[in-house]
Amino acid sequence: MKESIRNATGVGTVSNLRLVLLRGMAIAAAALPTAVSFCVAAYAGWSRGATPVQRMMSVAMAGVAVLYVHWALTAQRSFSVPIRVAGAALWCAGLMVLMFGQVTFFIESRHDAGNRRAALVQAVVATRRVDVLSGRSLAEIAEDRIQVVTDLARTEARRCIGSCPAIAVRKAKLGAQLAALDAEMDGVKRREVEDDHLAAQAERADALRESQRADPVVSQVAAWVGTTEPRLELAQAAVFAVVLEGAAIMGWLWVAQVCSRTSAREPVAPKLVEGTAPVACDEPAIFATGTVEAATPAVVSAGSDDDCVLGDIHAAVTAGRLKPTQAAIREFLECGQATAGRFARLYRTRIDGAEV
Repeated sequence: MKESIRNATGVGTVSNLRLVLLRGMAIAAAALPTAVSFCVAAYAGWSRGATPVQRMMSVAMAGVAVLYVHWALTAQRSFSVPIRVAGAALWCAGLMVLMFGQVTFFIESRHDAGNRRAALVQAVVATRRVDVLSGRSLAEIAEDRIQVVTDLARTEARRCIGSCPAIAVRKAKLGAQLAALDAEMDGVKRREVEDDHLAAQAERADALRESQRADPVVSQVAAWVGTTEPRLELAQAAVFAVVLEGAAIMGWLWVAQVCSRTSAREPVAPKLVEGTAPVACDEPAIFATGTVEAATPAVVSAGSDDDCVLGDIHAAVTAGRLKPTQAAIREFLECGQATAGRFARLYRTRIDGAEV
């Protein structure tokens, strides 16, 4: 008998530990996506307001929507059918509000990340210098050069009849002008090449900046499926929102299921009445599979063993060998304080209550 009490106590402790772990896992799995969803909805609501009051009201509205959407399904069985229908419509509206806010957050976060990547690309400014803007163009220089070449050709074609020094000076002057025009033309061409090089660098930098701003995965997938990047970004954000909200809702449904299953599996032992023969306890105790000990001490996990123990206690009390107190029962059973207190309460509830 005492060994059965120890076995029942050990099984109850293990069952309690499993119950605590299961409930902890369920609550953690539900609370984490709920917290993330609330933060995302609060950020989206904060960005929609202009004044502090508007932002706080938007955040409060987001919090109400998150709590209602995540917890409404867990209590649907407590209401009548019309209230369930109205609650389902309200739940769908709240889910749409959350989805819009979360899709906005995911799209804005992707754009902010792209802008930050684009800002890391070094900017190249292709600007023309002041001296180039104030100087002459190649067309103007070419016209002056043509004129100088024509004058030089005419001067060289003239015969030296008596003014040979004057012709030589004229040739030298025209030659110097031609050399100056050639040098000016070379400088303009060189600066134009530099400007073209800077313009090409600026174009490459802009292209690299745009490529960094775009999501590489989205761009590749959009090319594969034959759609535009904005549409694919919207679909991606919607999928993220569905996963987040679905995880939170399913998590709280899991919590409700665990709690309801635990309540449904609590065994109710039949009361012992005076004059009832005690149950035979010579055979080893057989525990039902999946039986879970509840958190309240008055409920036990093995009804047959408790009936045997209570029968012995009742027999000893009837014979006058035992008083139904916790200390006396502890000494009689040679068990712990918690087990003795539990049997004392069971004795008062089942036997004394039945006698009354």
